[in-house]
Amino acid sequence: MPPEETTRSCFRTQKCGTHWTQQIAYLIAHKGVPPTDVLRLHMHSPSLEKFGAGTITSLPNRGLIRTHLPYDLVPKHPEAKYLYVCRNPKDVCVSFFYHTKGLDGYDFADGKFEDFFEVFLEGDTDFGDYFRHVLPWYARRRERNVLFLNYEDMKADPRKQILKIAKFIDRERYEILRRNKTMLDDVVNRSSSEYMKNHASKDASVKSQASYLEDDVPESMRVVFEQPGAIRPMSGVVRTGRTGGWREHFTPEMNDRMEKKIVEEMSHTDLIALWKQYGILGSLDV
Repeated sequence: MPPEETTRSCFRTQKCGTHWTQQIAYLIAHKGVPPTDVLRLHMHSPSLEKFGAGTITSLPNRGLIRTHLPYDLVPKHPEAKYLYVCRNPKDVCVSFFYHTKGLDGYDFADGKFEDFFEVFLEGDTDFGDYFRHVLPWYARRRERNVLFLNYEDMKADPRKQILKIAKFIDRERYEILRRNKTMLDDVVNRSSSEYMKNHASKDASVKSQASYLEDDVPESMRVVFEQPGAIRPMSGVVRTGRTGGWREHFTPEMNDRMEKKIVEEMSHTDLIALWKQYGILGSLDV
């Protein structure tokens, strides 16, 4: 699927704020007004893996194209925009563990964290090794059509990061948000984890089955929505939305091994200093 000049693509390794960024992008585009249901959200920012290139190209008013594909498999266009969200691997590992337990297709409902930790450290998760996914985008973070964001920064100062996203994807919307504090407050509040779990989950369960019959919905997208469990409500994909949950799961030995891996793979990056700042790294001198 060759990207167009107007394409705004949102890439990340799994469990780095996919649905959060999706919600933010929708709210920016719609002046702080949330989607009426989960289908409208997916039509604005469809998943390449879930719906396929044919469905995406048929959508008239898509905002972002979401994908977890690694850099080498991403279609490129010099005028397309690429938004990448990076999250520290400790929290990614924990979030990915619960994601895997919660989906029937993995057959891991009774799986243990210590087993998943080994899989994650070996890079055998969906879409490959965490470090191989992050580093190519990190290396291109200063290119004019790439915005490389950190999940931890987004949690620490969502207002600042939302404005940064708006400025990158739509300068006109950015100016509107910058001047309208009430609208910006709406975007911040309606993209919070609590709002998404308490409101978006209800929208998904109550309204989506009616809205997919509307004329502007591609038939191929309807087919996906008709499959039981194909589209999960936000209560199923937004677990805690916080930083630091790894502390409740990592043993000291796990923490040492993960930190050694992080330093081995990423000592040349400023991500080390960032994660130290947020208290994520600490047991090793770098």
